[in-house]
Amino acid sequence: MKLRFTCFRGIYPYGYFVQWTIDSLDPGESGPFKFSLYRSGAEGPWDRVFENQDQYSYYDKFSSIPSTLDVLQPNELRMFTDPVYKIECTLPSGKVLSAIDQIKPQDPDRKMAQYLRKVQRDFRLSLKFNGTRVALLKKRRWGVRCLKCFDRRTKEVIRANCRECWGTGFIGGYWNPFITYGRSGISATGAASPITPMQRLDAASCTFWLPDNPSLEGDDIVIRFADQKRFRVDQQIETQIQLHPAHQEVNCEQVPADNILYRLPVSPDVENPAY
Repeated sequence: MKLRFTCFRGIYPYGYFVQWTIDSLDPGESGPFKFSLYRSGAEGPWDRVFENQDQYSYYDKFSSIPSTLDVLQPNELRMFTDPVYKIECTLPSGKVLSAIDQIKPQDPDRKMAQYLRKVQRDFRLSLKFNGTRVALLKKRRWGVRCLKCFDRRTKEVIRANCRECWGTGFIGGYWNPFITYGRSGISATGAASPITPMQRLDAASCTFWLPDNPSLEGDDIVIRFADQKRFRVDQQIETQIQLHPAHQEVNCEQVPADNILYRLPVSPDVENPAY
């Protein structure tokens, strides 16, 4: 098992967005996973951002600055500093993952950093005109195993239509939806491909252009509210400026209409998770 960061974003001028995952999770681990995030100006000493919470990302907001010019206070997380983040995880078995990833952002040079921020802003604004509202559902990759459909002997999910885990093997199935705007189009491949042996083979391909965070991975779900169609992520590609992502492009397969995921309730009016 390995704990690692998967996403680091500067949400200018509001703060930093960090995201992580666990690779090669031991199938025997079932229960609450406790994460703790630390921040430092170098590589120590560490300031604790939060501890003992179960989540896959965090939005580290800057300290507030009064809007009046008469009373200005320094911002404790200025954009020209390079904070270092450290994540720790206590597994249900009590073991603490010793492999701790640290990420130190390296901003582009001053001129390119301005272009990057403008591209990110312009892209988000353009989606409100040529896109539509979508919900991004991150698949749960750790947590409490589902007792109904997870076979402890084979370590596999044996039911795809479970309403407890929605076919993921973990209670809840997916994290709280992230509501944003996205633009969709027909994929160049266009051909249908099988999803599971228990589902139909008439799924259509589709490509979504989305903001750069949260970063999507394979088997995550995109819901298009305009027609209530649901898509499973196959591949994610980032458009970058000097290795810094400006937005992401995800190739998806449409989930068949008889899939259990269409019974998963998602409202377009929910508030985004408080990272």
